Amino acid sequence: MDINYVGIGERIRSKRKELGITQNKLSEMIGLSEHYISKIERAVSKPSVETLAAISKVLNISLDYLITGKTINIENSETINKILGTLYLMDEKDRIFISKFLEFYKNNKK
Repeated sequence: MDINYVGIGERIRSKRKELGITQNKLSEMIGLSEHYISKIERAVSKPSVETLAAISKVLNISLDYLITGKTINIENSETINKILGTLYLMDEKDRIFISKFLEFYKNNKK
């Protein structure tokens, strides 16, 4: 998957402005420089997952939305919740098998 850093920067800037947070305030909240926040928003710098997680927490947006621009509402998906519940009860060996099966299915679906 190619990461669209321009899109990430745009989503950060948009949400930050929506919340009335300056780059300076955001930088203080996550412990980075204002200059670095600016570089992330302009897609000049490629932030780490840890940095993106910190930003998503402060801006109260999901990490998946921040990275992809899409969000999956797992809370309202009965099917996904059933699958997750079943996976939770399995041992790690079975979860690995299911993961490989799903990857195979996704790649071979017609």
